Amino acid sequence: MSFYSAEPTPRTSWRQAVLMGVNSRTYKFALGTALLDLAQQGHDAVPLVSLAEKYSWALLTRDGGYPQAPASLELRDTDFLTVLERERAASLTAGNASEELVAAAAKSMPSMVMGTV
Repeated sequence: MSFYSAEPTPRTSWRQAVLMGVNSRTYKFALGTALLDLAQQGHDAVPLVSLAEKYSWALLTRDGGYPQAPASLELRDTDFLTVLERERAASLTAGNASEELVAAAAKSMPSMVMGTV
């Protein structure tokens, strides 16, 4: 992480998330989509729940489906991926992520896409 310590910019922060984030699946693409969308709206900081809403929507509308947990992982009813699957149709019909999905995303994002190894 020396590049981040030497030059703590938005670019190096994003590079750190991509290269050293815990997850390597499509979650980072959804995070990037959400961040770019918020930046295009003129935001340089937002509450986690606002980021979670954009992040959830990016996963819901992703071509080719949405991420899946490894087969060895047993998901509970409250886990983000379970809520995503359960709320998918209703959220797409409504045109926005459901409150339950946004809450589940906000709860899971710090460890799912923002953590580092």
